[in-house]
Amino acid sequence: MALLALSEKLFAGKIIYIALEASGTSDLATRPVSGSALWLELAGVNSAVHKPVKVREEFDEVDANLGWRQGVDEYTVADPFEIKTRYTTELFDRMRYGLAGAIVQDTPQTPFVKSDRKLRGWVNLQERKHDGEDRNTLAIFCEIRAMDPPPSEKKTQEPMFELWPIYSTLQTVNFPS
Repeated sequence: MALLALSEKLFAGKIIYIALEASGTSDLATRPVSGSALWLELAGVNSAVHKPVKVREEFDEVDANLGWRQGVDEYTVADPFEIKTRYTTELFDRMRYGLAGAIVQDTPQTPFVKSDRKLRGWVNLQERKHDGEDRNTLAIFCEIRAMDPPPSEKKTQEPMFELWPIYSTLQTVNFPS
């Protein structure tokens, strides 16, 4: 017998790049090319967890051989990710303070003007092994949300983001050889 494909002991982390939505260059119908200046690294990713949202339906049915049986159908209805970082970034602060646009340093901006505090764009999630090689790369168009701000206390803050994929025909997952 053979092992399943891609069987390996895995010690890996994620490197995450984001290209915010911009008409014609980074939108649902246009994914920026690799190496484009639109891709920004989300530095210091501590963890990235895929948390599928599932709906379960229990049922009873008659089976010709067994009589009545109980079963469960399960459907995945969404595929969000939770990302925790070591660094607070402009992206996180922009959403946390509900700013209308990107932060302009040394320029006062009005906070809490946006109640819908999400951004949209392309996200590349690269699962990188400890030897420096990519195990897989997932390119998805997402709504990006900042989760509750971390407390300001006597330790490093760890901001968290949620990534909620929005279907695009340009989405890919690649497992290099």
